[in-house]
Amino acid sequence: MEILKTTDLSKYYSHNGTVTKAVDHVNISICKGEYVSIIGQSGAGKSTLLNLLGGLDKPDAGKVFIKGTSIYDEGKNLTVFRRRNIGFIFQSYNLMPFLNVWENIILPVGIDGKSLDKAFACELLERLELSAKKSSFPEELSGGQQQRVAIARALIMKPSIVLADEPTGNLDSKTGGKVFRLLLDVCKRFDQTLLIVTHNEMLAREADTIIRVVDGAAVTQK
Repeated sequence: MEILKTTDLSKYYSHNGTVTKAVDHVNISICKGEYVSIIGQSGAGKSTLLNLLGGLDKPDAGKVFIKGTSIYDEGKNLTVFRRRNIGFIFQSYNLMPFLNVWENIILPVGIDGKSLDKAFACELLERLELSAKKSSFPEELSGGQQQRVAIARALIMKPSIVLADEPTGNLDSKTGGKVFRLLLDVCKRFDQTLLIVTHNEMLAREADTIIRVVDGAAVTQK
């Protein structure tokens, strides 16, 4: 079942008369439960594409559909739609330094005004090996632990889609491999669609679908 698609998605930047086609008429289709890797050289447009797919940036042309909804037609409702349907994992983690592990993880639930599924939150803590760090603050955690907190926060709303921008980019190979396995396992466990921007060919090869970005254009490989 198709969960995400784009039609002629485009994003251009202009500087001193020079136009850069960061995303150029991209048409992709992704099914529910797929693991998709987005690869390409630095500056090819991978992160821009990911931000457009997640509603973090506005395209110059084209559309993004998630679960049949044209997200950029949502207007003021886009923020709520994004929070309820998309989980983001950033390379820099973006944890709140004044909140402990538990508070960081459940933050999106509070913002949305929903009741917390405490059993689910505790399951995430256990599966991501964070139970012992529940009351710790980000500065007290290792890079791998911070990344696992970011993963739990991305999953707490049970989103249909998880978008990750170089989630292992700041980690050593051993820790990065472990974090990737945990992320892939949790997403499969909850039947979530996972899109990862990565330079790691090993991670990319395990994907159900590879989207290779070259000068803003995207080529899909199954």
